[in-house]
Amino acid sequence: MDCDLSYNYSFSMRTFSVSKSIKYRPDIDGLRAIAVLSVMLSHIGFTTFSGGYVGVDVFFVISGYLITSIIYVEVTQEKFLFKIFYERRARRILPALYFVVLLCFIPSWLLLIPQDFIDFSETVIGTVFFSSNLVLWLQSGYFDQAAELKPLLHTWSLAVEEQYYVFFPILVLIIYKTKKLNLLASIILLLVISLILSHWAAFNKPTANYYLLPTRAWELLVGSTVALLTYQKGSSTIKRLWLTSVGKLAPIIGLLMIVVPIFTFDKFTPFPSLWAILPTFGTALIIFFGRPDTLTFKILSNRIFVGIGLISYSAYLWHQPIYAFMRVQDIIEINLFSMFGAIFCSLIAAFLTWKYIEQPFRNKDKWSTNKIWGFSVIGGLLLCSMAVIIILNKGFTERFELRSPLTSANFDLAKKSNGWCFYSIDTNDALLVGSEGINCVIGAQDKKPRILFFGDSYAGMYEPFWDTIGKEYSFSVNAVTTNWCFPSVTNSFWWPSPTLAYDQCMFNRKYLAAALGNYDAIAISGVWTILEQNNIFKEVIELIELAERQNVKVIIMPHPPMLTRSSVINASHKELALRYDYESEEAAKRQNTVLQDIAKNSQNVIFIKRDSLFKNTKTGELTLSDDNVPYSLDGGHISIYGSKKAAENFLKSKQSKELHQFINNAP
Repeated sequence: MDCDLSYNYSFSMRTFSVSKSIKYRPDIDGLRAIAVLSVMLSHIGFTTFSGGYVGVDVFFVISGYLITSIIYVEVTQEKFLFKIFYERRARRILPALYFVVLLCFIPSWLLLIPQDFIDFSETVIGTVFFSSNLVLWLQSGYFDQAAELKPLLHTWSLAVEEQYYVFFPILVLIIYKTKKLNLLASIILLLVISLILSHWAAFNKPTANYYLLPTRAWELLVGSTVALLTYQKGSSTIKRLWLTSVGKLAPIIGLLMIVVPIFTFDKFTPFPSLWAILPTFGTALIIFFGRPDTLTFKILSNRIFVGIGLISYSAYLWHQPIYAFMRVQDIIEINLFSMFGAIFCSLIAAFLTWKYIEQPFRNKDKWSTNKIWGFSVIGGLLLCSMAVIIILNKGFTERFELRSPLTSANFDLAKKSNGWCFYSIDTNDALLVGSEGINCVIGAQDKKPRILFFGDSYAGMYEPFWDTIGKEYSFSVNAVTTNWCFPSVTNSFWWPSPTLAYDQCMFNRKYLAAALGNYDAIAISGVWTILEQNNIFKEVIELIELAERQNVKVIIMPHPPMLTRSSVINASHKELALRYDYESEEAAKRQNTVLQDIAKNSQNVIFIKRDSLFKNTKTGELTLSDDNVPYSLDGGHISIYGSKKAAENFLKSKQSKELHQFINNAP
């Protein structure tokens, strides 16, 4: 991704020995273009390019190949010097990076709420020290700021590469100088170990797997392996293969191995894992077998691809901040058209940055060694100082304050750590799988629980609602809610990554199956739209039918209005309009209609209508309360405030008496 474009290598058509002159390969710039465009198209939310994130993996292989080529050639010629190696990296990486990060402070000050501004500042420090992947990993969480709204999210990949550049040259020098180990065999061994670790972590530690070097190193090592096969004396078999028709076909296969995942992978594909072999090995085939007489070389050497490839580093730097600030602002409507405009702006900014920042800083006549190191140190200190000031001032809270009656305490999700029942075991290390997750009573706690409230986080968010209703009606509710644990008695679990929440969910469901008949009623809630998308919504219907067979009444909670997260944040801090996430909202309405129809056809099922919970008495809208603040916390879940306000509204609605009679079996 960030490897110096002026240090590219090519095969001689006749030999596999090291070329004394460093030659330029336009097809590698073409590969860069495919990589950066796929990432940019994926990140705007263009579902056709749902797997476009594999572009980063293509970058990793290219970087591993180029950097190893540089190191190996110079080591074998006894010309390698660390100070020159890192000076090249500084010239290549830091000027454009520092420039983009510096400019990001302006919209961050204007648009980011205090906590997000602090997160941004922490990432700035991580970026300067090439550890932003660690910062972002530590920041990640179940209800963390949406990734798409983080301006410097993409810097994690730069951090991975730079960490690789710290350790890899040392490894090569040690192995090469001691001659006790075979360099190529050692690299392949490390590749295999990292790949095995990555595949394991994809199913056990998915967040760490995504961000950290040990599980990403194998992708760079793929490129390193290609470089060593290229510049070491290859076997006669490899030589013959490279010059045969197989050598011409291999790059085409490699290109398909990149393109197919771009269109077929999605956010549910475990990644990186063995699936990442497709784009990484595909890139390796293109690089290794690339020669001017192949079709793939001619395609990738197209002037448009090469031009985009030349500015790909700056394009990658610019795209995420531009996308993030576009999504946070509240002036331009966010749709596919406006996001394509963001791509255009990213490419224009990339060209200008490449021409006026990247190019001049590579010129040693303009920027001597001392100047480049001085710039690196002073620039880094400036960015870190600004970030530290922001953190120490708690994100300058005076810029944005929650609008009354919202507070930091009630503008949150109801969960175990703040006094409620939602058993968020996925993010709370203090929680253990077991009975604590099924014994949490709300409402009139001096009464024996008559209602079992069961579901996932979209149930947990309604706990303040049921607490209020229970106290008003003098009954208690046993709330059994856990991440992704939708109402069902099967072992289905839609979240794709392994998590303790699965174990807790199975524990919850065993309790549900055994104890359901002990309750007068069961109240259920879940993220109904995701269940329908995953073809498991029928299991909710099966649970309703099971409850009816056991003469247990069923209360169904509605899917709340689906809004954009950025508009919720803005409306919570400033008097700005809320925006629907139209695709999600239409899906939510459809599922609510399905559930309402089920209730209409059964005397033992009642569906709580959205209007009863969220309708504004002044405007009739369902998004802002009578206090003129959102019910929503993040665009999907409602906050503690929203849940309590929904209870107040409900108690004034016509459905309140209906629910009271329903629970008490009154005619």
